[in-house]
Amino acid sequence: MVAWYKCCTIIAPSADNKSDMITDCHTHLSCSADPTDIAAHADACKDVTAAIVMPIGDDLSLQINQQLSESIKDSPKMVGFAVFDPT
Repeated sequence: MVAWYKCCTIIAPSADNKSDMITDCHTHLSCSADPTDIAAHADACKDVTAAIVMPIGDDLSLQINQQLSESIKDSPKMVGFAVFDPT
């Protein structure tokens, strides 16, 4: 299941001043390794220049961060952010 939240979008002029750079600053991806989830997230991000992606899961560990990294490695517009539980 994909969880997709569009909380904050930044629009800035691109270097060529011909188009805008649109960055979605807050997206989540379920790191279930289900290709359908990954494809749905990519489709939801199709109109942005870049998207910050945070993993969703029950276990906030190194494993979920590695799964996120693996899930977005072929998407140059995706910027992965790690999560951790400091307790």
